[in-house]
This record gives sequence, structure tokens and C-alpha cells, in this order.
Amino acid sequence: MDATQEFARKRRNSLRCDTALSYAAPAESPPSPSKSAVSARPRCRTSLSPKRRPTGLWIRGAVWQFQTRVPADLQEVLGRTRINRSLRTSNYPDAIRAAHRLAFEIEGLFDAARGWTLAT
Repeated sequence: MDATQEFARKRRNSLRCDTALSYAAPAESPPSPSKSAVSARPRCRTSLSPKRRPTGLWIRGAVWQFQTRVPADLQEVLGRTRINRSLRTSNYPDAIRAAHRLAFEIEGLFDAARGWTLAT
């Protein structure tokens, strides 16, 4: 048996489990394993890794906030280095949607400050 076949045989027979499942659990309940997360190998478990928050989303008290940096070329024009806005919600899914809308609006502000217009 050559080295490649030996390596493949050892890998098949090893107890190493490489399964990783990205899972964002609702805040009300802890994550629970599902039938689809069960490994075919005995004694293997799937690890749950939480999703990262969208960039710029943070919580202040019970209300979600959105913050973004002003590009270096616009800091003098706009007179600030960061833009921070309240999303006016304590509900995380609503905050994500509001953050996406606000990010789009802020990009429009940056384009207007640069004097760019959308080609129609």
C-alpha cells in the first residue's frame, strides 16, 4: 500500500470530527442539537459556532445602534470621523434590517458629499 492510500485509510478510521455548524440561536432559547447535526461517526459531536453580528451593529442599554466610519476623504467635508444612529428597536432581526437600510442611506450621503450621481 502506498503512502496516499495509507493516509486515506488512517483518516477514515480516525476519531477526528471536523463538522462545524454555523448556527444563530434565538435569544429566548439555547441551541439544541438537531437530527441533521448528528455525525455518521460514533462519539463525534457537531460544534455550534454563533454568527457574528453585522459590522457596525451594537447595543446600548436595550436599543440597537448602528455606527460606521466616515471615509478619510470625507472627514473634513462632513466634520466627523464616525456616524452613529439609533435603530430604535430592541428586536435583533428588526435591527439587522434597519442597519442594512441605514447603511444604504449613509452610502448615499457619502456619494452626495463626493458629488457623485447615479448613472440612469
